[in-house]
Amino acid sequence: MSEKFRRNRFAVSPEGRRIEQERIEHLQANAPKGFMYVPKLGMYVTEGLVARGENWDNQKRISREEGGRVEMITEFKKVAIYTKENRPEIYNQIMGQNGLQGERFYAEFDKEDGEFYIITPNGIEKVHKRNLIEDRVLGISLDSWLNDNSKQGLPHKKIDSGKLNFWSPKEGAVARFYADPFRSGLGCEGHPLYSNSFLGVRVVREAA
Repeated sequence: MSEKFRRNRFAVSPEGRRIEQERIEHLQANAPKGFMYVPKLGMYVTEGLVARGENWDNQKRISREEGGRVEMITEFKKVAIYTKENRPEIYNQIMGQNGLQGERFYAEFDKEDGEFYIITPNGIEKVHKRNLIEDRVLGISLDSWLNDNSKQGLPHKKIDSGKLNFWSPKEGAVARFYADPFRSGLGCEGHPLYSNSFLGVRVVREAA
């Protein structure tokens, strides 16, 4: 029996599940002030936004000073799903139920030889051809986007229609999500120098 197989079998056993649940509860109970532990990420994430009213470079710097970095799109999707199920008060804030709120993601875009590239803490990659690279002002499905398995976090071309406005990547832009009680949107065309009091970032930090 391989060591990997043995570990996997233990992880799904009643004893393995109990130990894993205890580990999660320990990490949640010992989260740094202002952070929550998100099991699907295995990381701490700020409960609220930081660096509101700052431009993109300052938001990255402030995130580093918080001991972490700005969340990526893929991480935001897991945070949204987790808070919807476990921290509805935070999910409602994310979805703008308490007023306009926006958060930038660590997802910068560049263009070379007609191809878009996405820049994240994981490196630089071509935007996958199956991903949507045209505006969908009439909207895409929020639930479909949150639950798809896109490795870059962007919606697929064949995503269901819905009420989430989508603005496609632009050269030199930074991705962001915004929402208020009446609308929501995923924008990949945001200017990095733009700042506004409603626009912040969420910081992710390695769990001890």
